[in-house]
Amino acid sequence: MFGGLWRGLHGIGGGRGAPALPASTLDPQAADARLDLLMVGEEVEHPRRRRAIPWLTMAGFLFLTSNSGIAIYRSGGDPLSVLFVVFSYVDLILLFVMLRWYERAPADSSRREWIKIAVWSLTTLLTVAFAYRVAAIMPLPMAVLVWAMTFVTLKGIYHAFLAHPESSTTSAPQNIIGESAV
Repeated sequence: MFGGLWRGLHGIGGGRGAPALPASTLDPQAADARLDLLMVGEEVEHPRRRRAIPWLTMAGFLFLTSNSGIAIYRSGGDPLSVLFVVFSYVDLILLFVMLRWYERAPADSSRREWIKIAVWSLTTLLTVAFAYRVAAIMPLPMAVLVWAMTFVTLKGIYHAFLAHPESSTTSAPQNIIGESAV
């Protein structure tokens, strides 16, 4: 009784409310071909997903917006606090937009390299702004530690993403012990 309902809800077997899956979906050889495409790293994307904004992204954006509004309200009119909140908000929005552009840019394009530099710059600005705010309320030894951690983090990000080109990494998928999976 419930098996037909379960298959119908999940689109298996053509139950009520959902169409049957195409035969190629259930074909093991077709599944292996799709898996091979994923292993090689080619994008398999639904055409309507390119323009759609996922609900989780929208929820995060609304959460960020409401938190920023509350922080501005609670700042008590302090212009530096308001400036920090507005700067952080705009920086995060630009960072998310740039990351989305980076994901969609062709792999070997110069545009992708420029976007990578912009992402690193936005990340650097945001990290320095947060370090400044945190170090301002710390005793001197802790403030020095905060700034040291900030510079080490920024240097690590720089070397991981900008100093070493993507072509120096292996393009074949790797398994857990580092051997090529193909």
